[in-house]
Amino acid sequence: MHIIYNLRPLTRDLRPKTQDTTRKMSQIQKLLEHLNEKFDDISMTTGSELYQAIEEYRKSEDAKYQKLKQEGKITFGKYRGYTVTEMTRTSKGKDYLRWLLQQGWFTEKFTDLVEQIEAQGIKKKELK
Repeated sequence: MHIIYNLRPLTRDLRPKTQDTTRKMSQIQKLLEHLNEKFDDISMTTGSELYQAIEEYRKSEDAKYQKLKQEGKITFGKYRGYTVTEMTRTSKGKDYLRWLLQQGWFTEKFTDLVEQIEAQGIKKKELK
């Protein structure tokens, strides 16, 4: 029996109600894929091995996040990995950046990106 394989249908059947829940479900699915790649038969895995594999995954994801952040790239969402400059080259990208500037969570947590966006001349999207 492959326990992780049996969990996959469960995670797909859940209907996330919020964007944050959707993000968490995506992270869980990535972790499950990592564990499936690491272990041939998870039922034969010790707790210690499982913990070590989860820590390895967490560290690799943190390293990816830090690399994107150091390169001045967006670290979340469908535009993850793009720079603000790259985003300003398309109208969809500009609209997304304007939308981001309206989001309180974004302006509080990502002040460095807010500065980059404003330096590109992008302003908050006006509500009509």
